[in-house]
Amino acid sequence: MITEDRFKSLFEKCLREYLPSLRRAILNLDDYVPRDDYEKLLGRQKNFDELQRANEQMKFNLANLQRENEDLARREKKLSREKISLQAEFEDLRQELDDSRRKSLLTEKKCADLENRLAKISAEFDYYRAAYAELDAAYKNYLSLDEKIRYQLAGIFGDAQTVQGFLIGAANEKHLGDFWDYLCYALNDNRLSTVDAKVLTGLFDFCFDALNRSSREQIFFRLNTERGSRFNISTMTRTSNSRQLGFVQSVLLEGYAGRTGNIVRKSLVFIAD
Repeated sequence: MITEDRFKSLFEKCLREYLPSLRRAILNLDDYVPRDDYEKLLGRQKNFDELQRANEQMKFNLANLQRENEDLARREKKLSREKISLQAEFEDLRQELDDSRRKSLLTEKKCADLENRLAKISAEFDYYRAAYAELDAAYKNYLSLDEKIRYQLAGIFGDAQTVQGFLIGAANEKHLGDFWDYLCYALNDNRLSTVDAKVLTGLFDFCFDALNRSSREQIFFRLNTERGSRFNISTMTRTSNSRQLGFVQSVLLEGYAGRTGNIVRKSLVFIAD
């Protein structure tokens, strides 16, 4: 038989063990969570949500990084191809530069050789020009004369088909006297045009100098007839239209003398008051 004390003890034990469950069942609180536990659960849920959002953000960032990485990979491949192309172009340009340098050195050498050749040719040209320019000019002046005049001078210059033939006729003592006589007669008779007279007097000066250069010592000397000087019959001859006495107004053809001073040809002058 259960005593009263034993019954109370058992009843209190049952209350302690079953009362919470009975209360939840009565109040439909099977899912009831104590407040402290509920707040802990809320905190865990909040942390979980934050972790989930952080995880989603990390997934989003990771996707962006993957896309950026793919873009960088594509750019790296493109830059690698461009690098290879530029290296090939650089090698081509360097080869061209090397070729250009070699060509430049060859060109400089050719230029130096040409410059040396040009200097030699120029020196030869200067030599021949100094030696033959005057002769060439005189010969061309002779050829510019009318054929009739050149025919009249055939006894002095021959056929003058070459420069050498012309020079042989020019540098001749007898021919010089004959040339002066022809020229004096033509000027005195006024048979020459102004142009022909200038060409012929120039040719006579050339022949005079050529004859003197053909000898070690000068053969003849020109007379220096001064304009305005009084007429001197010993060194001058008048033109046909001059006065008998007076002063030298112009010298048409300068005379010349030998090295001893003897007058070979008198100067042809025009005399006026």
